[in-house]
Amino acid sequence: MKKMFLGVLMALGFLFVSFDASAQDFNSQNDNQLSAKAIAAIRQNCQVSGPMEVSKIEVVSICFASGSVKRVHVISKGHCPGNEPCLIKPLYYGYVEFACGNDVTNVVCAQ
Repeated sequence: MKKMFLGVLMALGFLFVSFDASAQDFNSQNDNQLSAKAIAAIRQNCQVSGPMEVSKIEVVSICFASGSVKRVHVISKGHCPGNEPCLIKPLYYGYVEFACGNDVTNVVCAQ
């Protein structure tokens, strides 16, 4: 009886861990898509060019049905040759807000 209970408990634990891992994979894929959309929106609306990267993705609010409203901050990507220190300070270009359906709702340029 104890072995059966222990086996069921271990199976439930494995089930919860696998659900958590798949949720994290989905969030990272979703964040990668948001990052690409945010960089494209900053390029188009703020008229900046050059290499860019996302510095932070933050949740602004939770949606009623599912998902969340997110704000993605975009900075310039410094060019650091080899092991030398970076002499160029990253520039803050602005942020892009996404609605519950991951549609761009607002682009704020820093300049």
